[in-house]
Amino acid sequence: MNPTPPPPTDQGSRGTGSAGPQGSPPAGGGRLHEVSKPGGEQKSFPVGGGRLHEVSKPGGEPIKIAILAMGGEGGGVLADWIVDMGEANGYLAQTTSVPGVAQRTGATIYYVELYPEARAAADGGRPVLALMPLPGDVDVVLASELMEAGRAVQRGLVTPDRTTLIASTHRVYSIAEKSALGDGRVDSGELLAHTARAARRCIRFDMAQAAEASGSVISAVLFGALAGAGVL
Repeated sequence: MNPTPPPPTDQGSRGTGSAGPQGSPPAGGGRLHEVSKPGGEQKSFPVGGGRLHEVSKPGGEPIKIAILAMGGEGGGVLADWIVDMGEANGYLAQTTSVPGVAQRTGATIYYVELYPEARAAADGGRPVLALMPLPGDVDVVLASELMEAGRAVQRGLVTPDRTTLIASTHRVYSIAEKSALGDGRVDSGELLAHTARAARRCIRFDMAQAAEASGSVISAVLFGALAGAGVL
């Protein structure tokens, strides 16, 4: 690892040593549904808490997490929660975002990288963390809606050899779907099958319904799903 100082962060970025997150912590409880490969067999297991476990990555690479969320869904708050979780467990953390349209025409992509502080100290420097996700180089993708999961696959952020995809199965129809003559809706069954094939692990359930039932917000449900998935 190159012992050079970290690059300056751009506006909207935050990392170790910056201000704490906004919003309230996520509500606990509930169950996740995982589609395991091969065969698409569905399993369920409880959402649990606990500490962040160090992930052994080849070549000392950081843990790379991409969040795809629409405007007003708290994707930035979710990214800040993940950063705080990492910092509380001995990780250097950085989050950045690529702004999108704050309506249904596009989504903001938030990106988080976590690197073990002890490993950085042993190497005699601080890691240089990336500012945006690259196709084929993401460990975990969180998608707040089914179409956003499909877009993550289309962008190459979800790969069958590496990526755990955690996505909500509810739909918020796009402008193209709403403005089409006749029924322009994308088939949800095809989207579900496509995302399951594209990911190494695909964990999915209706997070909008879970948020409403618990009196919480979808960003909190995503955070709980990430904790329960056991990928960190």
